[in-house]
Amino acid sequence: MKNKNLFVIIDKNRIEIKEGLFYENSDFCIIVNNHLYDLNYKKENLKKLIDYYNDNIELFNIISNNFSAIIIDKNNKKLTCIQDLNGDTIPIYYKKENNQLVFSNKLINIIDNFNEKPEMNQESISYFMKKGYISNKSTLLKDIYKLIPNYNLVINFNDKYKEKHIKKKIKYVKINKDNTDLYINEFKKIINNREKNKKVYVTLSNGYDSNFIFRFLDKNKPIEAFSIGGVSGRDETIMVQENIKSYHNTNLNISYVR
Repeated sequence: MKNKNLFVIIDKNRIEIKEGLFYENSDFCIIVNNHLYDLNYKKENLKKLIDYYNDNIELFNIISNNFSAIIIDKNNKKLTCIQDLNGDTIPIYYKKENNQLVFSNKLINIIDNFNEKPEMNQESISYFMKKGYISNKSTLLKDIYKLIPNYNLVINFNDKYKEKHIKKKIKYVKINKDNTDLYINEFKKIINNREKNKKVYVTLSNGYDSNFIFRFLDKNKPIEAFSIGGVSGRDETIMVQENIKSYHNTNLNISYVR
């Protein structure tokens, strides 16, 4: 399923949802960019997500797919913006100007919503050129910010606008010799639940990760494997061609880059 977009404008007591799936009652409003699925790949009811929120259950620990969500607590005048554990997959940008607060996964939506064209953020550009990334909430545009991966954004509107970035409380599972089979079976189920198409496409290297995933794919379906090699330096495609011989119903595609 394609990821849907999220575009929300909050202006004083008005919530305008331009893009996104949502549920609203007298106390809460929740907006998400995509249908959400639990760890058993059953679709979650948006109303149920409000219950999780009230019980202080972190959604990113119980939702299996990529998502972004905004939860507005009307009684406490609080907004919480959250993402899945791979938060940079679907970035969320936001800007506050006067009494208006805008969220979207597309920068162009935020730019078009305001009259003035944003200035380039020279400090962020300099940091990006040196590091290759921007570690804080800044973006390459002044006054437009992003949700930091592995953090939740909480905004209070009680007396005056106040925002906090709170580090996620991630629930880790320790794997040991007593539960290895359990988690391997769960891993197989997750992989095969994602195989919705008649043909499967997968990248393959000589490394452990891709071969581990490849090992548990449903071999009854045709598989298109892709591997990229380099003309100079380390070239794993030689070993990939050897490994692929043990996999049936698979077509290997190799490309080389200089």
